[in-house]
Amino acid sequence: MKSKKIWPIILIVIIIAVAAGVIIFNSTDTARFRKQLNLGQRYLSEMNYEEAVVAFNQAIEIDPRNVDAYFGLADAYLGLGDEEAALAALKKGYEATGDERLKTRIDEMEAAAEESNTEEIDESNGENDEITRRVREISDLIRGGDGGVGEVNSDGSTHLLTYEQIESAYRPLAEELEGYLENDRGEWETEAYYQLAAIYLHLGEMDKCLEVRRRGYETTGWDGFAAEVYEEDNGSVYDEYGRIIMGSSGDSWSYGEADRYITWDLGINEFGNHEQYQYEYDGQGRIARVYSTSDGRVNYERTFEYQDGNSVAIVDDYEIVKYSSTITYNEYGIHLSETERVEIQ
Repeated sequence: MKSKKIWPIILIVIIIAVAAGVIIFNSTDTARFRKQLNLGQRYLSEMNYEEAVVAFNQAIEIDPRNVDAYFGLADAYLGLGDEEAALAALKKGYEATGDERLKTRIDEMEAAAEESNTEEIDESNGENDEITRRVREISDLIRGGDGGVGEVNSDGSTHLLTYEQIESAYRPLAEELEGYLENDRGEWETEAYYQLAAIYLHLGEMDKCLEVRRRGYETTGWDGFAAEVYEEDNGSVYDEYGRIIMGSSGDSWSYGEADRYITWDLGINEFGNHEQYQYEYDGQGRIARVYSTSDGRVNYERTFEYQDGNSVAIVDDYEIVKYSSTITYNEYGIHLSETERVEIQ
């Protein structure tokens, strides 16, 4: 009988002991959580963001439903410059707690990120517009004016600059275009590759010319960069360096070393004679003489006499009559102006 009376007492003692253990356990977890949360907030104030991340994560492990720990963790990640991790922490907290304060913060961060992306796109478009303008400007420099005597073009047919002047004027343009092509993409790419190849051609760097054209084909897919011989719709044919070797009218070009020995073959002229133009250059790389022959006989000659500054006196000799004029050109060898031709004896 006594044992029956004792059991209720034992049961009560057990219940009290368990309750007391739970209370002690919970109070211990609470203390541990509060310690980690306070530690994390202290690290935040000290801008020790890496340690703050560790502390807040430990706090969340203890109490996954505490909103303050998720806010603290997000702020620590923001301090490290990791917006994606901060947003992920807030989303994890919202899933665990359903707290609308976290949702509000998530929406604010996503809206700010979208606005930032839009601004970056607008800035990128603006940069592309500026690069497009500059590439076209460089293209005008390389092609040269209205096709006058000072024109600088991809076939290398004319030049008014010394080798040193060519290096000085065109090397910076090559480096500028290389920089654009290395770091950006845009509608200007094909033109930039084309002009960069032409610059290397003028610098006499044939391997670089071919390399740029190869890169241009891989990037843009334009057949004119890939083919060893490229024919346009109008019948003009170009070699692997981009130099014209056959005009639409059937005339052809042949090139010597580094584009400094050029023959322009016009074929049979209206008088039934075989007509050719020859280009000669001086030891500094400047054009010195152009003459045409018909069946081996010289019937036209143009000579160049370089003066002080950027000017050159030109004499056109048509056998029967001679004319003289003077042209000026800029640092790129572009024809700026020409005096009226005067007949000379």
